[in-house]
Amino acid sequence: MCGIAGVFSPGKGPPSSNLLRRMLHLLRHRGPDEFGVFLDASIGLAHARLSIIDLSTGQQPIQNEDGSLWIVFNGEIFNYIELRKDLISRGHRFRTKSDTEVILHLYEEKKGGALDELNGQFAFAIWDNNRKELFLARDRSPGLQAEIASSNPADRVIELFGDLDRARHLDPLTWSQEIEIKTLLPSYLLSSQGDRMLMGNSVEGRFPFLDHRVVEFALSIPPQIRMKGITEKYILRRGMGDILPKEIGKMEKQPYRAPDARCFIENDAEGVAEAMLSPECIARNGYIDPKYTEMLVTKCRRNPQVGFKDNMAFIGILSTQLIDHMFLRDFHAREEISPDRVRLVTPQGQNGRITQ
Repeated sequence: MCGIAGVFSPGKGPPSSNLLRRMLHLLRHRGPDEFGVFLDASIGLAHARLSIIDLSTGQQPIQNEDGSLWIVFNGEIFNYIELRKDLISRGHRFRTKSDTEVILHLYEEKKGGALDELNGQFAFAIWDNNRKELFLARDRSPGLQAEIASSNPADRVIELFGDLDRARHLDPLTWSQEIEIKTLLPSYLLSSQGDRMLMGNSVEGRFPFLDHRVVEFALSIPPQIRMKGITEKYILRRGMGDILPKEIGKMEKQPYRAPDARCFIENDAEGVAEAMLSPECIARNGYIDPKYTEMLVTKCRRNPQVGFKDNMAFIGILSTQLIDHMFLRDFHAREEISPDRVRLVTPQGQNGRITQ
């Protein structure tokens, strides 16, 4: 994945290139390889790149053939090869081999209808320089409505649980799955254990079972087959039975867990956990009771195989201390992206570097 940012200021003059550079600084963990900025009279688009596809010519922002459209894009289009072949057959000329440029040419033809053709994980911004219009789009990721829902608790309940009359006509499995798709999946599995962890370390993630066609098919399967008795993933196990080794096909569902207290107690080679959990550091930050923390750390050191509650408490305290250290106290002390590392482009096709 990458990081994208921008400023749209119609009638107020061109955005500051150094403001866009500072925005990229906040996103550099998402894309540490290359940095680019597009700047026009009322729009600035910025991109921090994690190079995956088309390493040599895939730098963003990218323009179409005549420079009338510009794009910054984060994500991956899974069917871009097929779409590219179809676009070439209809006369489009490509400068790169990237999936980013496929979106741009598809938008030339279909405008917002291009979204119906895209299969993948994505968020992008396209600036139409002729019409002076900004088009923003993202994929079908669940939980978007939860992100923008009203803060009214009653509205939140309605958003999560939907029409109760409708729910009464759904089987219990389908209703419970709908609730998990709106709650557990976006905020915990995809965000806390997915995107945050991956992007914080500039790692590209893949979630093939979130292909919208797979999800739509899975939800159309009758409940009695979706989960047969207490056998989870029944259809998947049967469908892959002659492909996977038998021991894998019969294996019980295995959770994946974040590192627990033992990882930090036994493998604290650089002393990070010890420093963050020291009584002095705990007291200085003021979030947690130092005496309680000292008792918990001592307990974990004596017996790393602690119970679930103690484990989660240890990780919660350490995470809080690390967030304070990385994003509050020492955040601005990080080395900023130097101006000469940011490629600056304009509608006229001018290339350069940001100056102070």
